[in-house]
Amino acid sequence: MLPTNKTAEQAIVSICESLEQSNLIEIEWSPGRMLLIDNWRMLHGRASAREDDRDRELLRVLVEVNKK
Repeated sequence: MLPTNKTAEQAIVSICESLEQSNLIEIEWSPGRMLLIDNWRMLHGRASAREDDRDRELLRVLVEVNKK
């Protein structure tokens, strides 16, 4: 996916900066090992909406980062 406007370009820069600052965990794979991710907590976790926050929108975004 490539950014198509200035806002999208700024979003890609922000995402890349966040990824560079994140703590990566390396998994050493071997037979019999598995990785379990709590999808609800990791991908859907967010703060509750305030009662007066009636115009809140949730968007699904897929971002592919191409590192050169």
